[in-house]
Amino acid sequence: MHSNFQHIQDMKARFENICIDGLLNDRCYAVDGPILRIYFKLSRTPPLGWAYLFNQVWHSLDYPDKCRAGMEGESLWIECAPDDVQEKHMWPLEFVLEQTNERYFKDYLQSPINTDGQRELSSQTHMKLDELAKSLRPDAQSARAAKAQKGPLRKLFGKILSNQTKKAPGDNNGGLTHWKAGRFGVQAGTDV
Repeated sequence: MHSNFQHIQDMKARFENICIDGLLNDRCYAVDGPILRIYFKLSRTPPLGWAYLFNQVWHSLDYPDKCRAGMEGESLWIECAPDDVQEKHMWPLEFVLEQTNERYFKDYLQSPINTDGQRELSSQTHMKLDELAKSLRPDAQSARAAKAQKGPLRKLFGKILSNQTKKAPGDNNGGLTHWKAGRFGVQAGTDV
């Protein structure tokens, strides 16, 4: 019993509640007439799963003149008239932040099983995101293209998949139109 209590205390000490830490003036913009999307800086980067909980808590809250709000990266936004922020919307935002922090601690951090599962999910998710980022880099795409050229389809289709210059049917460009096999099928292009 003591070790579970100690575990909870340790987790509480490591988790810092997230709160509003200022306005991001340069990111705010007009949405419709006097309504702006107003961005707030948060006290720290939300951990994986925290933004999802924020959206759940915000959608479950009901109050007069409620407006749209959400998370975007490391910031919180709300769509309303600037004059209404302090009077109508700041207390609900702070309440939702408080509730989200409590739920995050309770649902994700309090139990040792959830903590390990969250770490595993986080590392798996980050590995997948790293793989996605690598696949989107031009050097990674050329490496994939080179690998694809060595595959069995390359041998089967030979010249069709090569980047040889050929005179296209109806080519009035002196043979400068070429046919090229690429990721999206065979494409015609013109060398200039």
